[in-house]
Amino acid sequence: MELLEDEVDGYQNVNTNEAKVLFGSISSELERLTNLTDEYLQFARLPKQAPEPINLKELFPRLIPLLGAELHRRGIKLSLDLAADLPPLEGEKNQLMQVFINLIRNAEEAMPEGGSIFISAQPTDSFLRILVADTGSGIDSQDLPRIFDPFYTTKDTGTGLGLPFVQQVMREMQGKVTCQSERGKGTTFTLYFPLKVGTADD
Repeated sequence: MELLEDEVDGYQNVNTNEAKVLFGSISSELERLTNLTDEYLQFARLPKQAPEPINLKELFPRLIPLLGAELHRRGIKLSLDLAADLPPLEGEKNQLMQVFINLIRNAEEAMPEGGSIFISAQPTDSFLRILVADTGSGIDSQDLPRIFDPFYTTKDTGTGLGLPFVQQVMREMQGKVTCQSERGKGTTFTLYFPLKVGTADD
């Protein structure tokens, strides 16, 4: 398609506006299908990789370049509150990164007119608790029990795999994720990561 587009750009004295519009539509649809396929494959075959130490104070700032411009454009403020003594986690870094991307994008879609996303991380004696809270439209009570079901979605263009992926990764890390939400009052996802004995004091 790119070769065809380059060839059309080289035409002399020919109106190629309609062709360029079509190329744009094709590119957009290809990108959508690629993302859709990636989501299905990502959920169906969660890669098995050797766990590695994950420093959350390095991981979270990476979200800003990835999502910051889009959030700013939508009038959404992203705030981080990370405890000074955060212990490292054991897991697959890219999968955990995708967990937070999925949660932030969910929050973003719930705030079409802007709002705030707040992420906090605090260790306890036995687990690390991370909250991802938003000031969005919230989730209806009848939908709340099914949000982690594969393919269940209330969005016109959603696949229903974003939150099941989050749950799947949390299970792989021997943790869990819960959700509290009220229509019109926002949503809070809480992620619990187990800590090895003595980790918090190292």
